[in-house]
Amino acid sequence: MKMEQTKHDKGLEEEGHMKKILPGSRAPACSEKKQKITAAQWVIIVLGIGLMISLAVNVYLCQSVPLPHLRGTYCTDASAGLGTYLIFDGQGRFCRYTQTEGVLDDGTCEDLGEGRYALRSDGWQGFAVLRDREGVHLFDGADSSAAFFERMGEFYAMPQIPGGYPDWLKPPRK
Repeated sequence: MKMEQTKHDKGLEEEGHMKKILPGSRAPACSEKKQKITAAQWVIIVLGIGLMISLAVNVYLCQSVPLPHLRGTYCTDASAGLGTYLIFDGQGRFCRYTQTEGVLDDGTCEDLGEGRYALRSDGWQGFAVLRDREGVHLFDGADSSAAFFERMGEFYAMPQIPGGYPDWLKPPRK
């Protein structure tokens, strides 16, 4: 009893429960279907590749741009004039003061690399500073507090304060 071959089964021979392809015939029609990528899928692929390239370029650029140097004045709240100020001279000295109390700390600054600094006041109080693009974060070792000081600029902001400034910070007299 020979079964009739349909158009789909042409070139196939049944062997048990499986069909095998006869020599010289084509594979069944189901394998001839290739999935085509639609325009929407192409757009998603192109946008994904563009996003990855943009991310890689941004990471590269952020790593290659150095942080600005530390020299200058930083403040916790400069708008009201009631903030705490932090001055770095760029040569290993720092001064922390308020306009109402005067100089709080005056001492040395050691560059530890990668935007990290160790500060030691003349009264032997220790601080740590972590620099970023907008300012510095001051970590007080004595009371375990932290404060952000926004960068005001490379200049020294020196209003009149009680007790005066350290000698290294005073402008030269004529």
